[in-house]
Amino acid sequence: MSVSGVTVIDRTIHETNFWLRRIMDRLKTDDQQRAFSVLRVVLHIIRDCLPTEHAVQFSNHLPMLIRGLYYEGWRPSHELRVAREHALGILETELGPFAHDLSDIEEMVTAVIDTILDGIDESSGEKLIRMLPPSLQKLWLTGNPDP
Repeated sequence: MSVSGVTVIDRTIHETNFWLRRIMDRLKTDDQQRAFSVLRVVLHIIRDCLPTEHAVQFSNHLPMLIRGLYYEGWRPSHELRVAREHALGILETELGPFAHDLSDIEEMVTAVIDTILDGIDESSGEKLIRMLPPSLQKLWLTGNPDP
């Protein structure tokens, strides 16, 4: 059934809802707004930790609607990009309202990273993991011993 009457828009809405359901399943929640907010925060941290060229290349693997979310508010020439060593601290601050403790934050980040990796090819996923700050790599590797 067409929602918008435009195939490409319907497809990206479907893909976005699929990603949100995957995150919701991983977080064991029915709260789609929470899944969306967590996805947004983690995507922005990933984007801001990657070199500009890699951030743009990575976005090509995202569904169109999620790609727009990824680019929301991005200023690639802005000098206050996220320092790799501060990524986890920023995630703790941004995701804090959705968490009871640090393990919840780790679970949220892992849920989003696993969903991203499920949606992209294996070599791109491995490349993404290698480019993430060590604190985020550790979160992903904790639940996935074979990157």
